[in-house]
Parts: sequence; structure tokens; C-alpha cells
Amino acid sequence: MVQFLTALSGLLIVRTLAKQDYALFAIANSMQATTNLLADLGISMGVRSIGGRVCEDRIRFGQLLIAALTLRRWFACASLGVTIPIAGWMLWRNGASWFLIIGLCLTIIASLIPLLASSVWITSLQLHGQFRRLQKIDLSNAALRLAIIGGLMFSYLTAFTAALTAVVGNWYQLFWLKKYSAHHADLAQPPHDEDKRELKRLSIKMLPNGIFFCLQSQISIWLITTFGNASHVAEVSALGRIAVLFTILNTTMDTIVMPRFSRCQEPHLLLRRYFQLLAGCLLLSGMLVLGAALFSRQFLWLLGPHYSHLRPELLLMLLSTVTSFIAGTMWAINASRAWIKGASLYIPATIITQIVILLLLDVSTVRGVLLFAFWSLLPSVALNAYMAWAGFRQLFRTNGSPPTVSAPHGST
Repeated sequence: MVQFLTALSGLLIVRTLAKQDYALFAIANSMQATTNLLADLGISMGVRSIGGRVCEDRIRFGQLLIAALTLRRWFACASLGVTIPIAGWMLWRNGASWFLIIGLCLTIIASLIPLLASSVWITSLQLHGQFRRLQKIDLSNAALRLAIIGGLMFSYLTAFTAALTAVVGNWYQLFWLKKYSAHHADLAQPPHDEDKRELKRLSIKMLPNGIFFCLQSQISIWLITTFGNASHVAEVSALGRIAVLFTILNTTMDTIVMPRFSRCQEPHLLLRRYFQLLAGCLLLSGMLVLGAALFSRQFLWLLGPHYSHLRPELLLMLLSTVTSFIAGTMWAINASRAWIKGASLYIPATIITQIVILLLLDVSTVRGVLLFAFWSLLPSVALNAYMAWAGFRQLFRTNGSPPTVSAPHGST
């Protein structure tokens, strides 16, 4: 339901805003997400790791949370120093006035501030098993944003006011998360020095991968902004809203399928389950792409009349989404078994592939950017296939050879 309400809010923004306004909103949204990722760099992971040991001690847990918040504020200041000038340039490149550039940059900052703490408070509730409370917060937050956007549709929905809805939603979420987290931690405590050192070590270790994945997550928007125009930015971002409708597959995989797969220990059954799982993902993905091909007009209707001509681009976007889903599933399987031999090759392989693609494709068009996104995913698929092969090979060496199929008697 949360995903549905979130997707509906996004589709209402797409349908209501003019292409120029939606392009500016998409840029601000993209830069806010990038800034938040750069301001984390493994701190949330560290809070979960350390918090699992100290979360029952209210004073000690409070020291950990304060240490994490202190580091996140430092990282946020550094990331804003990089992303705000880039955001200003991208907005100017797509025709925003100076007044609007300043306003949207301020919304990026105002939206980021509550997120710095929210990721820490969320971890607190997760460690104490308060998932129902988290669900209620997420659901009410999604409903609040939808209500605000619905009201603005009939009055004054612009790129700036649409960005403000994220600010309101993030502060609303922070209020409730902090209120409930205070039950489990003494937030008046000073930060713990050892926690700060451990979080810093983890962040330094995560820095190269963190920066790379930040760039990769938004590279399509950045490329089309640099080499295309505002209309193309709006089209790529709008098609991304359709792709969000299929994230329920990822949620189902993470919450239901992967925990059961991780418990499987018998090698032959594990091999069969691996191929069954991939076959199921391919079947579901193929059905979604086929449905989009047969009913592309209906899918594009969700985006509004400005985007009704994007049928080939819709299929390319879904093809990239499906490939990303398959690669993500393969990685989740490998990670659940600690099969990560060769994972260090992912970054150089992806960079080399993207350099070659940039020399061959025209990334000033929507089609070129979507093809770039698709081909960029292939190194991940190939590396995950290799890691699975190496993992099964080691598993059968340790536990016995895989089953063989005997030929019928008398045959060669």
C-alpha cells in the first residue's frame, strides 16, 4: 500500500506538471537522493552492527545514536558542498530562473536535514522489532504526501511546491521516528568515542563504493541533463515512474523468498532452487514486459498526454528495469551464501563498459540514455553468474559432486 500511494503521488505530479517544470522537479529530487546517500556512507550499516550489541542498554545505545548523528551532519555538510553547485548548474542548464534555482536548492537542503536523523531512528525501531509502528509511519507519511499533492493539483502545483511536499513528508516522518526512538535510547548522552572511530573506519572503507553507486544511481538523469534538454529530462524521469510500479517484485524477493533460500543447506536442493528462482524471476519479468508491449497505450496514459509518444522508450525502460531486477536477485542470492569471489571487478568492469558505450551511443536522446542504462547492467549480470558458478563449484567440492543424468542403457 505504501508503494502504491508513493507511485500514485509520483504519477499525479507527472500528469499535472508541464514538461519543463517536471524536468526541474526531477533534477531536484535526484540531487536530494544523491546528497542523502553521500551523507550516509555506511553509517546506517554501522548503527545496525554496533546497535545489535548495545541496543538493550538505553544509555549506551543513546551514545551510539548521537555519534552516528554527529558524523552524518559532518558528511552532509561535505556532500552539500559538492551537490548544491551541481544541482544549481543542472537547473540553470534546463532553463530555471535564478529565483527558482535558489528555491529548489533550499528545498534540497530542507529535505535532507530530517533524513540525516531519520535513517538513525529507523534503525533503532528495527533493532527493537517495532515493524508495525514503522509500517504505520510509512503509510501515514505516504497518505499525507498524496493528500498534499492532490490538493495542490487543483490550486498551485509547480516544481517548487512539488519539491516542498517531500520536505513536509520528511519532517513528519522525523517527528514520529524520534518520538518512538526516545523510548529506547537516552538522547541526552554525549557521543561515544569508540563508536565514532568504528563508524569512521566503516565509512572510509565504504567511500569508493559509496561514491560509485551514488553516481550510478542517477547517471541517466545527469547524462540527459548534460547532453539533452529539459524535454528529454522530463521523459526519462517520467518513464522511471512506470518502472517504480514493478518494485513490488523486489519487496517480495527481499522479504519472503530470500530468507527461505538462505536457510537451504543441502547442495543439490540449493542448485535446483537457484535455477527455479531465476526461472521464476525471468517468467514474471517477461510477463510484465509483454504486458507493457501489448498495453503500452494504457501504461503511457498514466503519465499523461505529454508522454504518449514514448512507446519504444517505455519498452527500453522496462527492459533495463527487468535486467536490474535479475542482476539484483542474483546478487542477493550470492550475498546470502557469501559467494562474492570476483565482486571487486564490478566497478572497473562497469566503468570500462560505460566508456565504450559512450563512444558508440548518442546520449543526447532518450533512446540513447535508456540503451546506455541497459548495456551498463550487463557486467553485473555476467559477474553475478560467475560468482554463483564459483560458489556452487566450491560447495560441491566440499560436500560432493552435483547430480548427473545417466544416459539410457546401450546409448552413447
